[in-house]
Parts: sequence; structure tokens; C-alpha cells
Amino acid sequence: METNQFGQQTTSNNDAGGVPPSSVAPQTPKKDSKIGPIAGIVIVVIVLVIGALYFWGQRLNREELLNNDPIVKNLQTQNTSDELSAIEDDLSATALDGIGTDLDGIGF
Repeated sequence: METNQFGQQTTSNNDAGGVPPSSVAPQTPKKDSKIGPIAGIVIVVIVLVIGALYFWGQRLNREELLNNDPIVKNLQTQNTSDELSAIEDDLSATALDGIGTDLDGIGF
């Protein structure tokens, strides 16, 4: 054992029975980064907003197609009366020519 300039006893690295010097540098404390979770949340929110806009646009397109369809408009203008003459007028105004054409394409 050796004594340093302050009068403290220290062990020498040259001693055979001494503790070997540490080859690992002291670890510095890691700084916790908050960027990863924040970036993940931002990405999820952006994906949800894009998905909501997509489905909202699809809904608007579907409503627009239904509102511009002449068959749907004709059905919406039918009379609500239960008089026989009103029912006959609605029936004669309804186009029944193309009713089975959709079924022919799928094999019925």
C-alpha cells in the first residue's frame, strides 16, 4: 500500500494481490428521449385523419350518385295517395323494362 499526498492509503496497480484496474469506462446517465412516442402518436393521428377523410369522401360520392340517379328521383316523386287512379299513374310512370337485366348477368 502506498500513501498519497493527502495521507490516504491507496493500493498500487503493480501489486500482485491488488484489484485490477477497471477496463469499463464509467457509464453516463442516458437522457430519456420523448421523440419516439410523440412521433408515433403523430403518425397514428395522421393515419386516422386520412382514413376519416377517405370514408367521408366515399359517403359523399355515394349520396351524390343516388341523388343524381333518374330512377331514384322518379321513385321519390311518386304519389303517396292510396287512390286507385294515383296508384295506376305511378305504375305507368315506373319503367319496368330493365328489371331483370341485372339478374341475367349473374346467371339467374
